[in-house]
Amino acid sequence: MVWDTRITPVANALSKAIIDPEIIRDIAMKSGLAMEYVRFSNYADTYWTSVLERAQDEGELRVDSVLDQALARTENDTVHDSIGLYRKYRNT
Repeated sequence: MVWDTRITPVANALSKAIIDPEIIRDIAMKSGLAMEYVRFSNYADTYWTSVLERAQDEGELRVDSVLDQALARTENDTVHDSIGLYRKYRNT
């Protein structure tokens, strides 16, 4: 699947707000991602990109599951705003 560029601001916000690889892995696993296809990285931006790429490969419901799990883990306004805008523009 091709990277949906509308999700780039979400990846950027997440990589600044949730940087612990164990938390990122937990979010991905609780979202039901096939972890054997997610490239682990100690760098949040690389790891988030891998998680979101895999979620996109698995479909819109999986992307939403990852985003919902991430929203539950942070109160960061930038993350909440970027996810809200992504969902708004994705659904138009």
